[in-house]
Amino acid sequence: MLQSNLVRYALTGIAAVALAWSAPALAQDAEPAADAEDSPVGIEEITVTAEKREATLQDTAIAVTAFTAEDLENLNMLETRDLANFTPGLTLTTFSNPTYAQAILRGIGQGDFHPLYQSRVGFYLDGVYVGNQSGISSTLLDIDRIEVLRGPQGTLYGRNTIGGAINMVTRRPSGDFGGKVQVGVGNYGLRELRGSVDFPILPERLSGRISYYNGKRDPYEDSYQAVCNSPTGCGFDPLAGDWETVKGPDIWDMDRWAVTGQLSWTPNDRLTVDYTFNHFELEEGMIPEWMTDF
Repeated sequence: MLQSNLVRYALTGIAAVALAWSAPALAQDAEPAADAEDSPVGIEEITVTAEKREATLQDTAIAVTAFTAEDLENLNMLETRDLANFTPGLTLTTFSNPTYAQAILRGIGQGDFHPLYQSRVGFYLDGVYVGNQSGISSTLLDIDRIEVLRGPQGTLYGRNTIGGAINMVTRRPSGDFGGKVQVGVGNYGLRELRGSVDFPILPERLSGRISYYNGKRDPYEDSYQAVCNSPTGCGFDPLAGDWETVKGPDIWDMDRWAVTGQLSWTPNDRLTVDYTFNHFELEEGMIPEWMTDF
């Protein structure tokens, strides 16, 4: 029994010595943890207006995918149809007409490009409803944020939003003088120029902003078309009549330009009046529906 007690006391003494030696090490290891607590760590807040009021994305009770201006630049999103590459459940398809976009969100959309038909996914630019699909697939110029709302939005956005809504908000004038210019080049002779300038008119009361875009690309495919040389007609059989294959118009070439202007007037601390002007023009060669070997 005496030997057993001696062994127990010896083990207790060894454990006490081990704890004494390990205490400084534990205290030294705890210092970086204290430094980590002092450094601020949080989630970036994104302000959206999906519910017709400004709120953070985390506090919005809607399935929303939001993109800030910085996101659009980092993801190299240059056109509206690029949204589909980064938005779950969204498909944006353009066929022979590059200015038309077929939007399908959660499997709901409009499959006809007739000008009188309206999409089942609502498009809004600065709160203004874009009723026609023409011009939807345009260049993203001077956009502050884009909000893609998935699911029916008829309560706040009205008709034609059974699939969802896409809300695009342009940048407002900052009130300070400044500007930005971007130049880009690409394959097939692509040249792009983007620029914007902010300018104050009346300090703290009236300010403006103008943005410009121009993009050009050379044609990189040859097109051919059959021409009938018979005065009596050649019928519908290309092998039976006097047909001649001639060089057709250019295809895949591009010439786009757009300009956006904003005015922001703040007569007092309780009222702000914003005016936005958008103009977009596009000239592109024919886009073929199918390719042949001859």
